[in-house]
Amino acid sequence: MGMYREQDPLAAFIKREQSRVLERLMQFADGEGRGVLADARDVLRALAAVETEVLYPAFSRVRLRLETERLLDDSRGDRAEQLAGLDVLAHKRAARSRKLAAVKLIDLIKHHDEQLTTLLIPVLASQLPRPLYHSIVHAFIAHYEGKVHQGGGAERRQPSYA
Repeated sequence: MGMYREQDPLAAFIKREQSRVLERLMQFADGEGRGVLADARDVLRALAAVETEVLYPAFSRVRLRLETERLLDDSRGDRAEQLAGLDVLAHKRAARSRKLAAVKLIDLIKHHDEQLTTLLIPVLASQLPRPLYHSIVHAFIAHYEGKVHQGGGAERRQPSYA
């Protein structure tokens, strides 16, 4: 008998926002204007802020194995690296260099989000009491939406789910 397990709401939320960023990066690489990068920048900035303000502090409530601690430490600077990559991409003029820079940035984002959603978040979810974990998820999403609205992305936002 197979076991059905509902996808973690925080991982699902991050994956959805990642897809949104990746779509904007591909649009830019395919020749669309810098406006699509503004949306990607809003999302990455909001994720960086909320990961720093809500998600990473939550890990202080759980006991981590050494390799998980190292992964957590390594992941703290990933969004800043992604934002720097976005700035580099924004200044690419030639179609070929745009596509190469976009692919490099997409790989960075996918790698970070894969580690976050498959390695770090499951540790948090498994070690915290369910109500506490759900309150962290709700705080993450609420803070994120506030940050995106501050960043000018309010008219581009889709309703969220938790």
